[in-house]
Amino acid sequence: MAVRARDKADLYEQLAGLLEAGVPITRAIGMLRDRGAGGSVAPALRRCGARMADGQALSASMASDKAAWQAFESEVVAAGEEAGRMVPLLRELGRYWRMMDETRRRVLAGLVYPMLVLHVAIFAGNVPVAIASGVGAYARVVAVSLALMYAAMWFFWEIGVSRAGLGLLGRLPVFGAAVSALGSLRFALCLRLQVEAGIPILTALPRAALAGGGPAMAARAEGSVRRLRDGAPIGEVMGELFDRDARMPALLATGVESGRISEVLRMIEADASASWAEAMGLLQVWVPRALYFMAMAFAVWQIARLAAGIFGAYGEAASLEW
Repeated sequence: MAVRARDKADLYEQLAGLLEAGVPITRAIGMLRDRGAGGSVAPALRRCGARMADGQALSASMASDKAAWQAFESEVVAAGEEAGRMVPLLRELGRYWRMMDETRRRVLAGLVYPMLVLHVAIFAGNVPVAIASGVGAYARVVAVSLALMYAAMWFFWEIGVSRAGLGLLGRLPVFGAAVSALGSLRFALCLRLQVEAGIPILTALPRAALAGGGPAMAARAEGSVRRLRDGAPIGEVMGELFDRDARMPALLATGVESGRISEVLRMIEADASASWAEAMGLLQVWVPRALYFMAMAFAVWQIARLAAGIFGAYGEAASLEW
């Protein structure tokens, strides 16, 4: 089961606080699990605690539970474990998920009124059914309409939280910009946190590629690292790895060659965060418009049905008179 962004933000912040106070990580996970921290995160914590009791590290436990934790989270936690800098990295993860939760809340808040309009259209638009066939038929039609609407919402939500679904949404105009910006943001964040934790960039690059673009991009990054170790020019290799973003290779090459990779990664992260915010702003505009269009289309369809019924009844009455 997926864990809510708000619960993840709370978890990482609380875990960082406990570790900062000197509580061992296994005990800290157990304390958070026993407290029932975050409704949706409790089952995932129980699974992590069980694996850690068997000797697994936290990052390996998270990587084994792909339904609850995303790849970039386990990679960042692994970097913290390797470098002994868990607290600052956990705080960064908490900040990231807090930003995701605030964005989600803004988008959902903008959907309240359109969803209300859509419900009114379903209830009011089916009044002709009640007039023609009775209250029982009206209740059945409304129930089926609401069930179909909620099933569609659930379907698109499941698509949006899966990797395959994100790939599909990435092909759509507005959603594609949001998915691309989110991938860049995760890549830059994961790479920056690893580099700042002291992990060599050639080790961190495939991990960040896995976090931002999935297994396919991680495999390409492994090939790029091999080419860099063989002496290939960094600008050329980065250009092939990020063939869809002309700016990213140049910035990364400049950062590596100048020794200021952390600053450059912060710049890339800020740019990706701004692109993400812009894309989500577009979604806040166009998704409500799509819902309004659906409500209007449903109302027009019902009016057409009512008009057809009236004209049909009028024609039948006229034929009986003749």
